[in-house]
Amino acid sequence: MNKSTGILITTIVLAFGAYLLSTKSDDISNQPEPSYTETNESIPEENSSKLNFQCDDGKKFSLEYFQVSNSPGPGEIYIPNSITGLDLKFSNGSMERLSFSKVSNGGRINQYLNQDSTVLFQTDIDKAFIKQNGIVTYNNCVVVE
Repeated sequence: MNKSTGILITTIVLAFGAYLLSTKSDDISNQPEPSYTETNESIPEENSSKLNFQCDDGKKFSLEYFQVSNSPGPGEIYIPNSITGLDLKFSNGSMERLSFSKVSNGGRINQYLNQDSTVLFQTDIDKAFIKQNGIVTYNNCVVVE
């Protein structure tokens, strides 16, 4: 291959690469910016699912969240990978709105942490517990009607 052929091939490759980069950046720049909305309002009932739990020592809490998948089998607890707009209402009347992310999926056991890692919600097929600041506050919780 002579020098002019090498220069021609290099020029063609560079021009083609520049073309690919320009079309790729056009695709990205034409995408709309995603929008996120945070709210302190309760989740509309028609768009959410609610589970009521009964725990040891007569403690109760209810969990309201968006249902994003098919329902589980009878008696099973199913909560999606990412929970936003979660309302936890405790038996003492207090209510907390938290967002959780799934941190582990060990087969039967699923763990969810809130954003500052102070509340852990864990499910195991038909039982759940809540740990707040490292202390189990709601234990052996089962879904009740």
